[in-house]
Amino acid sequence: EDGTPFGFFGATWKIVPSFALMAEYDNVQKSPDNRVNLGGRFWVTPFFNVDVGARNVGRGSGRGAERIVRLNYVTNFPF
Repeated sequence: EDGTPFGFFGATWKIVPSFALMAEYDNVQKSPDNRVNLGGRFWVTPFFNVDVGARNVGRGSGRGAERIVRLNYVTNFPF
């Protein structure tokens, strides 16, 4: 609306080949709406991984934190 840029900072630290820790500082431009997200990713196979995360860490009851579990399967279509 006013041309102000938005953004985030993210980092991933792969501890072992099958597990990584993730962190993110989101919505940097708007101070009351910014949030800290933390999580981990476990690779079950090279094509399947499980993410476990917490969004909006450290917030009170107003906007609250969220817990997330995501299953990711990667494939391709033979065209």
